[in-house]
Amino acid sequence: TTVRGALDLVGISADQLKALLSGPLTIVILPSTAKGGTPLLALKLTPKDKSGALAGFHALMKGNSVFGSIVSQVVTVGSDIYVGTDAASLSSVISTITNTKSHLRDSNLYRQAIPNPGVLLAYLNLQQLLPTLKVTGDALKLGIFSLVTAEDKSQPDSTKTIIAVTLK
Repeated sequence: TTVRGALDLVGISADQLKALLSGPLTIVILPSTAKGGTPLLALKLTPKDKSGALAGFHALMKGNSVFGSIVSQVVTVGSDIYVGTDAASLSSVISTITNTKSHLRDSNLYRQAIPNPGVLLAYLNLQQLLPTLKVTGDALKLGIFSLVTAEDKSQPDSTKTIIAVTLK
């Protein structure tokens, strides 16, 4: 009953939540394309149930949830769904990710931080991000932050999460 109440509170059904989580979810944070601008932030999903996931996002955006006050853009590109705060930054994120000249997964740093795919991925190149946030001092020694949540094949119906932070 508690989960159902929480879902009702944010305005999403259990089926919509299941659709949102039916495939890989990637949190994308990229350096700003504008000099001195804030970093670009988006979610990228590749759900198995795309129409259900889209219905879930639209329900979240219409509700009185915190999510609805932050997210204003949902864009589909092929089998992917991108979610962001505004059209210009989301367009920039999509352009960067879909640029065939450079794929994040081709980066040595990315492959070291995330050797195996998972259901939930977070990858931050702190070497690029921290200077844009005007961070100074010891924090600038940080290199990469990664989080990977994947199925734990040794334990049926369970997952494992690995969080890693590297130094320059």
